[in-house]
Amino acid sequence: MNESEFESQLRATRPAAPSDMLEHSIANALRQPTIGASRELREPTGLLRQLLGGLTWATGGATAAVLGMLWLDAEPKQTPTGAGPSELKAMPAGTFLAEAPSREVVNTSAGALVFPEEQQPARLVRVNMVERRTWANAATGARIGVELPREDLMLIPVSYQ
Repeated sequence: MNESEFESQLRATRPAAPSDMLEHSIANALRQPTIGASRELREPTGLLRQLLGGLTWATGGATAAVLGMLWLDAEPKQTPTGAGPSELKAMPAGTFLAEAPSREVVNTSAGALVFPEEQQPARLVRVNMVERRTWANAATGARIGVELPREDLMLIPVSYQ
């Protein structure tokens, strides 16, 4: 028997019809719900659950953004209001006024996936930055500067769609 004859015999074969006993047991199994299936039917799945999950993350992100903006703007304004250049030069020589701080992101690196309890998976992201603060003396023109290295670890939610 060569290969083509074997293939033609395979094509000619047909599956056997299922027995009546098998059809009867399948019909009974379909009529009776299992414990896992009834549990799945009771869990709320729908548009409301999806909206609440997204709304929770959006609210957390908005809160973090507002707190970050408030923290950045919390620097006290030490420049006297209405003070011109001549009034600033009249200040004592030891008086330094703070200038606006600046931040520079130096490096970011994505880490491994983290699976916190009762939350969706998140990726661990490491952000390295440098914060610069300067103080200036208008009378002498002297400047003092400080660079503060900073490393933040953040959990960024990961969605599987």
